[in-house]
This record gives sequence, structure tokens and C-alpha cells, in this order.
Amino acid sequence: MIVIEDFMIRDLKLKGLELLAYALIHECSQAGGGWIGNFDFLAALIGGTKPSTTQAVKGLIERGLVSSFEFTTDAGRKFKEYKTVSGDESAPEEVKTEPRNDANAELQEIAERIYKLYPTKCPASQRATGKSKSDIAKIVRLLKKGHTEEELSGTIQRYISEAAQNKSWIQNFSTFLNNLPDYSEQEASEPQLFNDNRRKPQR
Repeated sequence: MIVIEDFMIRDLKLKGLELLAYALIHECSQAGGGWIGNFDFLAALIGGTKPSTTQAVKGLIERGLVSSFEFTTDAGRKFKEYKTVSGDESAPEEVKTEPRNDANAELQEIAERIYKLYPTKCPASQRATGKSKSDIAKIVRLLKKGHTEEELSGTIQRYISEAAQNKSWIQNFSTFLNNLPDYSEQEASEPQLFNDNRRKPQR
């Protein structure tokens, strides 16, 4: 039986074959491994065709909800293992941005470093924070507006630290980026974040 948890519908907004595929892969991942098998078998389990099931899993990978890893057995056979992405994993290769031109390469690299700082799963609720490729683009836009890597990284680290201390839930990452906490009203001895006088647009 496939177990569908509330967060998969409420927070991840999954439905149809993507929901069923995610739930099955998530169940395997929670058991300490991942889904290892062909798409014909997976399609049979979730009631889809091989093409539609393949597309569903591809969609989950593109959204950063599932990662895939290829491995080779002692007998030389190659397999792929699919796992739901947990909070201590970095962004899977499929989630990262496409090849970049030289003008934006530095901003993209900074954005990816910042992206990795935010947990993929809320420590308090264990629900996914919905991190996806689009969040990297949002971080790039924030950098272009004048926010620095130090400011954004410091804000994430302080927010996560305070949430851990208070044992409170953390926001969906996209929501967090749209409504950044303002820590500018701090003690004089602490670094001043989001001080307009310190911002310098990065080109």
C-alpha cells in the first residue's frame, strides 16, 4: 500500500502520478534506501504507463524533490536509485541551473552556495520546504538588487538558528525569499544586515 502524507498535498502541491510516485519513493527513502527498479514495475505499482511514470519522476527531479544516483554492482550491472531529497542533502545535479555565460557565472555560483544553506526539510515539522530550481533564480535577482552573499547567508543562518532555539516551523523557501527577515535593528556589536549604505550592486 502506498502511504500518502498530508505534506505531500498541502505543501508540495503534488497530485496524480507525481503524488503516487513521490509517495512510493519517499517510503523507500525513509526505510534507509531508495527506489531501485525499472519504470515498468514502478508504473504498474502506481497505475500509470511507462512514459507517463517516467515523465512524473522527471518532473519530481526537476522540482528538486527527488534525486537520482547511478551505481554499478560487483557484477558490472548499472542501476539508478531514486530518493526523496532530505534536509542534509545538497541540491541534486538536475536542479542546478543550465550552463551559464561568463557574465552571470559568479552570481549563479554564489546563489547556489546560498541555496544549499536552507534546509530541504523543516527540522521541527519534518515537512519539505519546497526548494526548487526557481529559488536559485530568485537569489540571483536579490544579488542583482544589491544584497551580498554575506547578508543573505547571515540572514538564513540566523533565521534557522532562531527557529531551532524556539522549536518553531520554518517557512517554505520561496516564501522566505519573498519576505526576508530584517535583522537591521540589531545590537551595535553585531553585523548590520541589509544596511542600504553598505549595499553595492554586483555586476
